[in-house]
Amino acid sequence: MKKRESRKMVLLVIVGVVMLYLVHALLNPEKY
Repeated sequence: MKKRESRKMVLLVIVGVVMLYLVHALLNPEKY
C-alpha cells in the first residue's frame, strides 16, 4: 500500500475508536 492509503486507514481506525468511546459515554453517562 501507499503511505497515503495507510495513513487514511489509520485515521479511519482512530475515528472509529473515538466514535465508539463517545457512544459508550452517552449510553453510560453516570460513569463519566
